[in-house]
Amino acid sequence: MKLKQEARVLHRRALSSLTVATTAFNSPSDDGRVTQVLLSLQHCSEMLLEAAFVQAGVRVFDKHLGRSIEFEACIRQASSSATLKLSDSEAGTPRPIDAMRDDEQHWFNEVSEQLLYLHARAGITLSMICSNASSGST
Repeated sequence: MKLKQEARVLHRRALSSLTVATTAFNSPSDDGRVTQVLLSLQHCSEMLLEAAFVQAGVRVFDKHLGRSIEFEACIRQASSSATLKLSDSEAGTPRPIDAMRDDEQHWFNEVSEQLLYLHARAGITLSMICSNASSGST
């Protein structure tokens, strides 16, 4: 199935963020590494969910706010959507990534290598699921 233009743009941005997250995760430098991985994974998840919604004809742009729906609203909509068919565990994957990203950027939070790896791997799995949903493949 051919992606709609808007979904294609969102999908491309998501894959760019996934590439940045992977590069940061594998970087030999620890300076800003955790923050960059979490930020990029959160952005990737959001862009893929929005791409899947756009492809399905679901509105993701809030005209009153002048921007796309918030990340949590996007996750809630994905978990209740018949189009994406995300299970509770799949829909719950980006929540801890988002929470850790928020803590890492705005608070003093230490994320262990094991926890970062676990969530990075889960984020990549979710990205593959959402990417398949946005492109219409199963």
